[in-house]
Amino acid sequence: MDIYHDYIKTILKNNPIHAYLISHNPILDNKQNDIFISQFIKSIICNNHEAFCNNCANCNKINKNIHPDIHYINSDIDNKKISIDSIRNIISLTYIKPNESFSNIFCIQYCEEMSDFAYNSFLKTLENPNKDNIFILITKNKKLLSQTILSRVMDISIPNYNDPSTLNNCDLNIKNIELLIKNIIQKDIISIYSFFYTFPKNNLSSFLNYLLVFISTIKFQNDIKISNKDILLISKIYKDLSNLIIHSLELLNHNINHNILISYIVSKTDNIIKNF
Repeated sequence: MDIYHDYIKTILKNNPIHAYLISHNPILDNKQNDIFISQFIKSIICNNHEAFCNNCANCNKINKNIHPDIHYINSDIDNKKISIDSIRNIISLTYIKPNESFSNIFCIQYCEEMSDFAYNSFLKTLENPNKDNIFILITKNKKLLSQTILSRVMDISIPNYNDPSTLNNCDLNIKNIELLIKNIIQKDIISIYSFFYTFPKNNLSSFLNYLLVFISTIKFQNDIKISNKDILLISKIYKDLSNLIIHSLELLNHNINHNILISYIVSKTDNIIKNF
C-alpha cells in the first residue's frame, strides 16, 4: 500500500489547508479505502514530516487508534444520520488546543449523511476555520453534497493502487494551474480556450475544485513557478474568478453540454482579465 506515499506527499507538499474531501473509490473495498484515509491522516501530522513514516509516535498512535488529537464522527446507529449533537460536540472541540500535534483533525465519516440541522451548523464552522483544526470529510457519493461544501474543500479521489497511472492526477493539476495562470497573466485568450477545450470532460470538475482551492488560499505560490507579482495579480481577480468557477461547477452538476460550458468559462475569463 506504500504506493500511496508519493501521491499523498504531492497533495500535501504545498502546505495543508483546513478541509479535504476524500471520495471513496468504488472499485476498492471499504478496507482498502480506509487504508488510504488512515495514511492520509498520518501524513498530515507525521513527526518526521513524511507521508506516513509509520514509525513516529503520531503514526503509531494512529495505528492503535489512540491519538488524542484525532476525532472520528460517524452517523448514529438508530437513524443512520450524523446528528446535530455530534456536530455540536465537534464544534466545542475546535476551541481546544491540540495535545500532541499542531492540529486537531476531525474525520467525518460519510458526511453526506449529516442531517439538515447538523449540516447548517457545521457549515458555519467550515466557513470560519480555526488554524488549529483540519477537517477531513469522507464521502461515498459527493453528488449528494452541496456546492457550498464542495467549494470549501480540496477534493481528493482515492486512486486505484492497481493502476499507478491514476496517481499522477495531483501533479497534473498543479502543472495545469501553472499553465492556466500564465495564460491568464499574458491575457492569451486563445491559449486559455485551447487549454479548456482539450481538458478531459471527466476531470474538469476535479480540476475546477482544485483551482478554486488554489486561488482562495494562494498557498501554492512557493511551488508553482509564478512570480510574487503575478500571484498578486491573481489575488486581485480572486473574487471574480472564484465566482466564475463556483457557477461553472453548478452548471457542470446540471449536465450542461461540455463545449458550451467551456465557451462560457473562456468568455467570462476574457472579461475578467480585460480588467487588469
